[in-house]
Amino acid sequence: MGRIGQVAWNKGLTKETDIRLEQYGKKGSLTKKSQNLTSWNKGKHMSNETKTKLSNSMKLLYSDPEFYNKIVEIANKPEVRKAKSKALKGLKRSEVAIKNISESQKGKILSEEHKLKIKKSTKIATNTQKFHEKRSKLSKEMWSNPVFKDRQIKIIKEVHNRPDVIKHHAFAYSHRPHKNTDIEIILENMLKSLNIIYESQKYTPFGVPDFFIQPNICLFADGNYDHTRPNKIEKDKKQTQNLENIGYVVFRFWGSDLKKHPEKILDELRKIK
Repeated sequence: MGRIGQVAWNKGLTKETDIRLEQYGKKGSLTKKSQNLTSWNKGKHMSNETKTKLSNSMKLLYSDPEFYNKIVEIANKPEVRKAKSKALKGLKRSEVAIKNISESQKGKILSEEHKLKIKKSTKIATNTQKFHEKRSKLSKEMWSNPVFKDRQIKIIKEVHNRPDVIKHHAFAYSHRPHKNTDIEIILENMLKSLNIIYESQKYTPFGVPDFFIQPNICLFADGNYDHTRPNKIEKDKKQTQNLENIGYVVFRFWGSDLKKHPEKILDELRKIK
């Protein structure tokens, strides 16, 4: 195919009439590189007008359902996907290329259909044993580095203790689907037996209590395993203090007491009532 206004060099030629067509299928036989020739457009940059024309022509071409479906069909062929994967294997994009791709995607609005496709493909790609093994190995390598580990722990502590982050986490947690743990179910049944009106997973500025009783009572059911770890003890203590400082009354019940000493818990709940 020649440039606009020019006739293609091979127009009207056949393998019988021109030996070059026989050689065309041989790898590198007619490439500019093999002939030590420089491509006519090397080093040249398209004008914005040319780019716009090219973009519009491609949009027009891809707007044809028949053409688009044909391209998708070809691209999804196993041999084509395999060849593409092989060609891209080990290829690393430069920092400039990564930045350009990132900039090009800013402000781009995706259709719901496109979002679903991305979600589905991501779920398929990440739901494999190979992916999880690779991620686990990489994570272990990163956290085995003392410098990385110390830096990450410092960042996590700083970020998690920020009031705006605590508030955001509490709000997000209170609005997601939640399935009660076994000790939460026990505590909930106790509240029901005493005819106490309560709310589950009520949002507060400093965390989400398992149950909330108007006007200001927060109930937490703390599992013995998770809530006896040093960092968790400190976090629970700070959460209780923050809630009490803004006028909430906080009750924390151990899972072991809920299971083994229910009467003790019921007595405390009767006082709240």
